[in-house]
Amino acid sequence: MINISVFTPTYNRVESLTRLYQSLKQQSYKKFTWVIVDDGSIDTTKSTVATWVSEGTIDIKYYYQSNAGKQRAYNLGIEKSEGDLFICIDSDDIYIDSAFAIIVETWRKIANKNDYIAISYPSKSFNGKLIGTMFPKDFMSEYHFIMHNYNNIEGDKGMAFDLRKLKKFRFPVIPGEKFMTEALLYNRLSIRYKTKYINQALEVKEYLNDGLSSKYRSLLINNPLSSALYYSEFRYHRLSLKLKVKSILYEMRYLLHYGSSWIRIIESHTLYYTIPLLPLAIILYCKDLKNEK
Repeated sequence: MINISVFTPTYNRVESLTRLYQSLKQQSYKKFTWVIVDDGSIDTTKSTVATWVSEGTIDIKYYYQSNAGKQRAYNLGIEKSEGDLFICIDSDDIYIDSAFAIIVETWRKIANKNDYIAISYPSKSFNGKLIGTMFPKDFMSEYHFIMHNYNNIEGDKGMAFDLRKLKKFRFPVIPGEKFMTEALLYNRLSIRYKTKYINQALEVKEYLNDGLSSKYRSLLINNPLSSALYYSEFRYHRLSLKLKVKSILYEMRYLLHYGSSWIRIIESHTLYYTIPLLPLAIILYCKDLKNEK
């Protein structure tokens, strides 16, 4: 029997967390533990979860930390999880009733599991509309970085990880910053391991387009070292010229937000790229400042 750890980071989301709890009780596959990391909630999350634990309907482990951001919560979730597969479900989201059963069956069908770190699948909104795009083929294999940067894949995707392999990795922790794109960790995993992609929407998300891009941009700007680190690590993957230019340009952009000196920024890559790209990075930086006002 494959055991799943279902991880949820939460912060003052008791109402949506309650909806998630109700949906988890409906899963057709029952061999899972719900690992909740409360990132400093001041609502009734703690007492509400205690009620669910006393009900005993599903296995729940609850951990509290002072507000430190999702990535630190994610690291704690990995540390405390046990079993075979690890699925992160945000408190605003749910999974369809058959999702865990489909994930387990998909994982069983993978012959050479040593080569794989995860299964990935599309998401849909609560009105049933697909979020973003499907993958090029059902049940295909690819490295995460290659899939998302060379196939025009758009929209949020769900992922179920091989927990034993995942435990060797963590999000880097940067003092003073509370946000880091999850793609940074996924890209690190894909240096070594492939992902299996299926074209079934298993995850259902609260998805509002209004202001989403600007909110994400603000998070990147307000956590500049994390953002610069994400783009700097593109160099560890196979890059087209376009991706190489983008990675250097955006790394310099966020180093400017951090307040790095021009000399340090120029020295971050070969002069062949940094000298001509620095003016463009400054333009993006200035646009960011204007949009943040």
